[in-house]
Amino acid sequence: MLETSVSLVLMIAELMIAEYIFASRLSKKSLFPLRLFGSFVICVEAIFIVIALFYRSTDILFSYSETDNWENSLFKLFLYIFAFVLTIGGMKFCFDASIWLIMFYCSGAYATQHMAKNIASLIGFFTVGTEGPAYWLIEAGVCVCTFALVWLLFVRNRTQPDDRQEVYKKVLLSFAVIFICVLLSRFTVDNGARGVISFVVETIYGVVCCVLVLVVLSGINKMDRIRNDLVITEEILKREREQYKLSKEKVELIDMKYHDLKHQLSQLREGWSEERIAKIEDAIMICGAIVRTGNDVLDVILTEKSLQCEKNGISLTCTCNGEDLSFMDKCDIYALFGNALSNAIESAGKIEDESRRSIVMDMRSVGGILSVHIENFYAGNLVMKDGFPVTDKDKAQHGFGIKSMNYIAAQYGGHMSISAQNGRFCLDFIFPVREKDKKAAPAGKTAKDPAR
Repeated sequence: MLETSVSLVLMIAELMIAEYIFASRLSKKSLFPLRLFGSFVICVEAIFIVIALFYRSTDILFSYSETDNWENSLFKLFLYIFAFVLTIGGMKFCFDASIWLIMFYCSGAYATQHMAKNIASLIGFFTVGTEGPAYWLIEAGVCVCTFALVWLLFVRNRTQPDDRQEVYKKVLLSFAVIFICVLLSRFTVDNGARGVISFVVETIYGVVCCVLVLVVLSGINKMDRIRNDLVITEEILKREREQYKLSKEKVELIDMKYHDLKHQLSQLREGWSEERIAKIEDAIMICGAIVRTGNDVLDVILTEKSLQCEKNGISLTCTCNGEDLSFMDKCDIYALFGNALSNAIESAGKIEDESRRSIVMDMRSVGGILSVHIENFYAGNLVMKDGFPVTDKDKAQHGFGIKSMNYIAAQYGGHMSISAQNGRFCLDFIFPVREKDKKAAPAGKTAKDPAR
């Protein structure tokens, strides 16, 4: 009875530790340590109360070790399910999260604990046996190693899945796999007549099932993250489309006002000094800096960004033929170059040395390949992660401006690359351009006016 009691307490402790590892990044409730300890005590007491009720109703003394008693095996299966449900309730009591998220993490935790238990049984079978203090030490050591490995491979870099209808289905699927592939194996494990080969094969089968469960759950989490990134990226692109319409109207209005002011200024020359008129003309010329590249969208972007650069004392130099972008959707052009130049302006604006406040954009089309190179200086240290720069701004939409550019490039079969070295930040795009994607350029248009 002592061995059964210790084994059950170890099982609850191992399961709750594994569940804590998986759910550790969820928001913890107040008095968390006390809640966690209380949950453990309640789970252990509830397990022993159920065992006592089983004994009173059947006169069968429950044994955690192997047995040919089918009633004991069936009760053991029920006891595992009951313990699992209890620990889920305990985690819900400790963490401030939906029950579905708790169940999602607990399913992975149960697979981890069961895998560690099977590995320990396999080691103990060929060494000190599967009972007694020596085996308990082996089981504890295997659990520590297994939990650490699972944390490194499946937990450390994971993100919290979305609390949506799809998660419910995934939780139910993972539970079905656990109950069918893992828990029902108890009926064969408790068969004392099976041989060594059967024991080894069944134990390895249990480990493999648990690994598959962890891989599936990890894949679910990654797919949730990718889908969430895609949703946010699409939302950003939608906002960029709306912003493009507003910017286009703004630039058209500036262009119209510019011509009106030039016409009115010509009528006011009489009676005004040339110096005063020159100052007014200089002010008007800023508003008249409409860039002409041969692409209406790129004109809007460069005009808008040129005005921002003028305001912030940044030199913007562009060499481009907008007609080379005829294969791209207008809103994609606005989102791609708008994000790229906005990031460059923000970075260059932080530099104290005015001579280094410069941005260069060069676009070339050679041999069916369109290359875009945007370069600017930056201040401080720049940390790169997964090929993207890491910043502290806007944690909710961290890095999605650059991710949206990468997404747009991929949509056209292109490639985006980023490099940062010696205070220079370089953003490059390469697009394959087929002849049929090119549109005929209007006659007589050069479309290579530099913007400053």
